[in-house]
Amino acid sequence: MEGIDHLIGLGKIIGNLHSLELLLRIFLCEAHGENVMFPKSPTGTVPETHLTNFMSLGDLITNYNAALTKAEQAYLVDPTVFRIRNAIAHGRLTFLSRTFPLTLHKFGKPKAGMAPVELVQVISEKWLDDSRVLIFERFEKISRCASARGYKSF
Repeated sequence: MEGIDHLIGLGKIIGNLHSLELLLRIFLCEAHGENVMFPKSPTGTVPETHLTNFMSLGDLITNYNAALTKAEQAYLVDPTVFRIRNAIAHGRLTFLSRTFPLTLHKFGKPKAGMAPVELVQVISEKWLDDSRVLIFERFEKISRCASARGYKSF
């Protein structure tokens, strides 16, 4: 894998994660009867909603799953995507050689002077493709659920 392929692959995953988060936020706004409002300038304030709050992706997924009825369980989003996002955001990308691929290391919160190793993942072309597809499949689940509910923002 060439360096540019690696960068493009990571960029696709990050873009999909941003899209997933926005979709979850819009879904939760609809589910809670909140207005989806995007300001036109960076001045002033807007009401706190699921679009504007500081909820993490993990919490958004938990809230989305909790909003589903028993009949909508097929639309559940598992937290795997949150682990991918967390690893990319808080992990350490390292070169173990002078060529690609890079390796992603994710450490947990240290206890008694020792940090647990949560992930050691070679960022291969297969991992990039599999992760991108996994995130996009969750995106599609949310979209199908929103459409089934007749949400207007979708």
